[in-house]
Amino acid sequence: MSEARSRRVVITGMGVVCPLGLSLESLWSGLSEGRSAVGPLDAFPADGLPLRHAAQARDFTAKSTTSARSTPRRRRPSARDSR
Repeated sequence: MSEARSRRVVITGMGVVCPLGLSLESLWSGLSEGRSAVGPLDAFPADGLPLRHAAQARDFTAKSTTSARSTPRRRRPSARDSR
């Protein structure tokens, strides 16, 4: 094993972000009903792209799934981080 420092990871919850919905219930419902989430690409201009259809997570925004209290503040990197 390498000599890289080990880091702890804490999983505080789980969620779903997918084209069929933003909850486990909507995902399972879409899968069990055989629904497709593929449709015309309209989230951004697709001019010049070789595709016109995609599976977009339409209802997702970062603000809809996080709050200021749950998002950790990042500290600025320093020289000691590169050691």
